[in-house]
Amino acid sequence: MRTELASALRVRNNAGIELANKKVHAPSPEFAPIIQNHRARSSLDILLGQTIDLGIGVLTRSGMVNANLNPCGIDTTRAEELVMKGKTEILAVKNLSHGRDVARARALLSEFTNTLITLRDIYRGILVEVDLPHSTAHGVLSVARSLDVTASQIGAL
Repeated sequence: MRTELASALRVRNNAGIELANKKVHAPSPEFAPIIQNHRARSSLDILLGQTIDLGIGVLTRSGMVNANLNPCGIDTTRAEELVMKGKTEILAVKNLSHGRDVARARALLSEFTNTLITLRDIYRGILVEVDLPHSTAHGVLSVARSLDVTASQIGAL
């Protein structure tokens, strides 16, 4: 159809231009829902990918906070368990999303959100119960806030 339209435009054949226009636009109502569905899926894939990256990032920071808390004599066993659990959950979400199992990925994201909230609460408890050096306390507070923000963003999906 491209050559037909190009020829009609070159010789300024209005009837040919009109015919090419009808050929191009006739199937478009059939393709519109397909294109819309593809765009929605692509947006969801992008959003899910960003969420996965955010989750991995906040868990990495949590691991670093745990390493900083150990020299202060704080038992981080439960926090470390939650970091490992969260990493397992978010990687499973990533695998499910690549397999296009969006329903199971969303369900697992809900579990992941609960893990983040529990981890956040552990860090808040540490901040209340233990007199930490300023820089360590600041790092713990920063990660607790990041866990809270990440959990909220996932909940908004």
